[in-house]
Amino acid sequence: MKAILNLSFLVVSSFGFGQVTKESDTDPELLASFNIIGYWANYVSDDDKINSADSLTKANKTFKNQLLNITSREPGSILQAMTDLVSLGVYIATSEDKKFRIYSWDTQTGGSMRFFDNVYQYALENGTASEANPKTDLVKVPHGFYTQIFTVPTKKGVFYMGYLNEIYSNKDNYQALKLFGIEGANLNTQLKLIKTKTGLHNQLGFDYDFFSVVDRPERPIQLIAYDPIKKSIPVVLAKGQVSNKKIVYVFDGVNFLKKK
Repeated sequence: MKAILNLSFLVVSSFGFGQVTKESDTDPELLASFNIIGYWANYVSDDDKINSADSLTKANKTFKNQLLNITSREPGSILQAMTDLVSLGVYIATSEDKKFRIYSWDTQTGGSMRFFDNVYQYALENGTASEANPKTDLVKVPHGFYTQIFTVPTKKGVFYMGYLNEIYSNKDNYQALKLFGIEGANLNTQLKLIKTKTGLHNQLGFDYDFFSVVDRPERPIQLIAYDPIKKSIPVVLAKGQVSNKKIVYVFDGVNFLKKK
């Protein structure tokens, strides 16, 4: 799903989606819509005529559609901190150049395995565009949340690395850097620039045991880093248990290659 708006046609009206107020930097209808997700996630009733699971699914869909609408219709939204939405649990990661952003939220449809959904927003010459996560079944296939976006300028243009976290259980987690590129008016979510023995890949990551790093102070846990000066990615070695050893991938101008 994608929507694009030309800046010259942006009109703020007194109807339709709510306006950002002096008291909040977040659209009030968007906040209300997100709160409905929490309402149905915690709903308890003996009335067998009420299907809270279906209502929760619909609430997530409604919030996502509203978020897609606002982020495509209102180019200035890519610069808004949306602190009220963040305070409710929505992760908003923005690139340093302010041209790419990822919104992530827990759909509350899982148990110890968490199911997140995402909306990608990116700047164009004449406005902004937004897209939904292309995964077709976010209810059955777990996806994660993004906490950071690294901007990587190259001679051929800029690409981005999203810091992805996935939660499969209280113990089993996954962490990765996933690549994105803005190509004309389109977002490439499958950009492959990480070269390993098995070929080119879109992301660099690993599964790990959360309890092996539970004493680390940062949250979310950060086991992958990026050095923008050297354009290198230090990655810890983990086969379940996280070790103190690291491998490093360095950008050679074309791809990220494992440092020898």
